[in-house]
Amino acid sequence: MISKLCPSVVLMDIEIPGMNGVEATQHITEQSPQVPVVVMTVHTEDDYVSSALQAGAVGYILKDAPSNEICRAVESAAMGEMAIRAALFHRAIDWNHESATSTERPQSETQRGRQVGDLTDRENVVLRLLAQGLSNKEIGAQLYISRGTVKKHVENILAKLSARDRTDAVAIAMRLGLVE
Repeated sequence: MISKLCPSVVLMDIEIPGMNGVEATQHITEQSPQVPVVVMTVHTEDDYVSSALQAGAVGYILKDAPSNEICRAVESAAMGEMAIRAALFHRAIDWNHESATSTERPQSETQRGRQVGDLTDRENVVLRLLAQGLSNKEIGAQLYISRGTVKKHVENILAKLSARDRTDAVAIAMRLGLVE
């Protein structure tokens, strides 16, 4: 339906018939990466939040949130910004960091280490602001740059860290000691 309807944003529940919302989110973001997905659920557990973000969701909002917060999340996602409460985002990052195992291939960390050296000063600043849970709009306002410029910096950071998404980039940066 995504290819037929071409939605601006998908509002996804975790519990849907046939496949779970995380699997559906991953499918959507792989097949139609231009379509942002916001997960809307009752689940606040770290593994749900982390799984949804790793699957490519740009937002995570609780069903009992006020309607203006839900609208703001959908609007933010449509503008290419992250839509998640800072507390949930930081808990998911902490959970990812704690659950990272030492079985990760050493060469990938070595490769990432080399790429980290390639981060520009501005990309390092943007990375630290990402770790604080700021949206592209908030980062742009703080650095006096456009959202488009922030988006390009984020894309560069993801590529240089071999990260799947913003959450993964922050988790990698934490493992490498780039951010606290």
